[in-house]
Amino acid sequence: MELSFTKINGTNPFLDYNELRESILNELSSDCIKAEVLILNKFPVSVLNQSTLDFVIFLKVPQSPAHRPKIEIEDNFVYISNLIIAVSIIREYKQYNVKAYKGELEIENSYIDLKDNASKLKWGLTNYLSDACNLNREKITVHPILWVLNDNDEVISHNIIVAKHLKFNLIKECIALNDYLRYPGYSDWNYEPAYEASIRQIFAQASLDSKLGYLTKQKIERIQNNFDAASQKAFDSIGNTLVEVRGRAGSGKSSDLLKWMLQKSLTGKKATFLTYNHLLVYEISRQIKGFENVLSEEVVVQKQPTTTNTIHSFMFNIAKKLGVVLLMSESRISYLTALMNKRFDKIELLFDKIRCQNLIINKNDLKNFIQNENSFDEGTKREAIDFINHSDMFKDFKEAQEIKKHISRFKIFKKIKLEEHINSSMFLADYHEVLKKILLAIDNLDLFFKEFQIENKFDLLENTMNLKTSILVKDGSKNINLEELKKRYGKSINGFRAGRSLYIDEAQDCHPYERDIFFSLFGAKNIVIASGGKEQLIRYSEVCNWNISKGTKIESYQYLKRRKSYRMKPVIAALVNHIAASFNIDLGIEPLDTDDHGRIIIQRGINNDLANKANIMNDLLIAGTRQGCSAYDSLLLLKNAKEKNQIFNSANTNTKSININEFDVIKIDDLKHKSEWDLLSIADKIINEARFWNATGNIDKRKQSVPGSLSIRAIYYESSRGLEAWSTMCFDINGFFDSKRNEDDADNFLLSEIMEPEERKNKYAATWVLMALTRAIDTCYIELLPSENALNRTIESFIANNKKYVDIT
Repeated sequence: MELSFTKINGTNPFLDYNELRESILNELSSDCIKAEVLILNKFPVSVLNQSTLDFVIFLKVPQSPAHRPKIEIEDNFVYISNLIIAVSIIREYKQYNVKAYKGELEIENSYIDLKDNASKLKWGLTNYLSDACNLNREKITVHPILWVLNDNDEVISHNIIVAKHLKFNLIKECIALNDYLRYPGYSDWNYEPAYEASIRQIFAQASLDSKLGYLTKQKIERIQNNFDAASQKAFDSIGNTLVEVRGRAGSGKSSDLLKWMLQKSLTGKKATFLTYNHLLVYEISRQIKGFENVLSEEVVVQKQPTTTNTIHSFMFNIAKKLGVVLLMSESRISYLTALMNKRFDKIELLFDKIRCQNLIINKNDLKNFIQNENSFDEGTKREAIDFINHSDMFKDFKEAQEIKKHISRFKIFKKIKLEEHINSSMFLADYHEVLKKILLAIDNLDLFFKEFQIENKFDLLENTMNLKTSILVKDGSKNINLEELKKRYGKSINGFRAGRSLYIDEAQDCHPYERDIFFSLFGAKNIVIASGGKEQLIRYSEVCNWNISKGTKIESYQYLKRRKSYRMKPVIAALVNHIAASFNIDLGIEPLDTDDHGRIIIQRGINNDLANKANIMNDLLIAGTRQGCSAYDSLLLLKNAKEKNQIFNSANTNTKSININEFDVIKIDDLKHKSEWDLLSIADKIINEARFWNATGNIDKRKQSVPGSLSIRAIYYESSRGLEAWSTMCFDINGFFDSKRNEDDADNFLLSEIMEPEERKNKYAATWVLMALTRAIDTCYIELLPSENALNRTIESFIANNKKYVDIT
């Protein structure tokens, strides 16, 4: 067989390319006369946060009726034409005895759940190929593989290969376990010109998106620099006691945490970095990627893994893995699954009747039978049509036993999807009660089991906890052996800490339940936090006290930062200090030491000239790139999520959502109106050297790629915490202030302090505004729509006293 085997962007120190090449020859040579393999090493763009994308394998075989390689599946085989295989290497379990089952590893006394990592690897690369490389998303199929380096026997499970060497027979066995194997990596690649053009586009785009701008380079340099004396003392205390770094906005708290985490990783300590918004997670991932890219191969081999995630995602994974939300939602799940089973009993009987009548039918005929079946209610008809449309049952329609198998698989699939939906909706709606139950499961399993009568919940927990029937009591009752289940829960809980340290950003905004869960999982001495105090408090009404947990005093080492900002130039610092003083907020930021004061651009009044705003946007982008910034570093666009004149009908339940707050108050919230941002479509025609990463409007965030160096981020104000850019454009800042004043949380802000209601609401809204304005480094554009509110008066008074540094457009 003729095999073209090409390595691009260096090599990976853990991959034996000759062995992989030989295994491909061995596996394909009997069915194939020619194949092409491209391996893109050190994938330069960070496409996910929980693990790395180490390399991508592109495999293509020519279309030939006589020579079609295939992969064996459970009862059949699938012909392959091209494959996209994304590989993430997990190096930390090399010396352990590892078992794998359904996306989970069992290592000593821990279960490590990798299903979420595999999903993010798959969809992270899919989204990048679609958004950045212009491939049709509907035609892309990425196979994620988590390769666990291990010196013991080879083990295969869903998306997991445990082996010393990666070989193609193992890859085939792994990807055969997933039903999307039947789709090619990219369906258009069956045509030669399309394949070559796409591959060139992917490589070129990844190269451009991986280039680091001036600001990101500065951050990475700070991470690599030596510690000063005070920072060194804090660093040396990690692992011995809780470490707290306290400081003002822009003082470098997050940078300290990241630097400490990465430096510890070079000395053998695994860690996880948690923060509040997804964009900051992406930002931290970019810096970690940049840090690792400059390490020598010898250091990379020794470095321990570091991951980053949001606090909500971290808690959601725990709740899901421990079955907390399923147990809380049991009655709803039981009702829906019982109804589905009842409907499928009727559907199966109708199929039997159609077969007995020996009717020759196609799919449309079958749907017609169902639609006109008088004994079916509308729900049963819809269930049957859904089954026909979303399963491949029709090819086996004449075989009753095969249809039973298809129905069984479809019901399992739907139940899993139902559980996922219940998990996410209940988790968000009743978050604090979920936290309470997580803490109970961690601290007192006996009470947790008793509260949920868990011994008869096998069917409910089977999928989410990967339970096997061997865990049942051997008396035919289908009750769970609770002693065995305790071991299962214990290993799952152990898997979340897995020998890691924990670094928590913006810790002042944690809930006490979150804090206690972290202490119970990791222990205080393995936790490092950054806290900004009450002037940066936006998530809860009171600052979280990290020096007590469950009635016990927690000792800590406190590292106090100066008020110095490593971000803001003098005029921006002057503006935010002026606003803070006006609302009695103790901000007191000291600006950068520079003769360049920076600038404030004010656009007053209603200006519907979108082209004018787009041109200002382009000018700011150019100003940033002249400083050596990437598009990502140069410009950040902030928009009010609740737009002016947005009206809700209080009687219309379609505009409402329900959640339960930390005090068990059932809250009714207006759903945000997500209109498209017309400005971006105009600006996209003017700006050619960058692309917009738009998180506003009706964007499906599950289909969004991670922003790269060519991305201009367009987001809502609420998502901007922790981010920065050379220039920030703040649209409708008065509207944002007003929308925050009108939130229920404004009336509950800092209730432990005595103040007038209007002062409390203004202070809450101003805290949010300050969070947004402190994102800018050099230039802050502010759109001031007409308003009589307190913020408008404050900004106007600043303009009057600082005309030299303020441009009015």
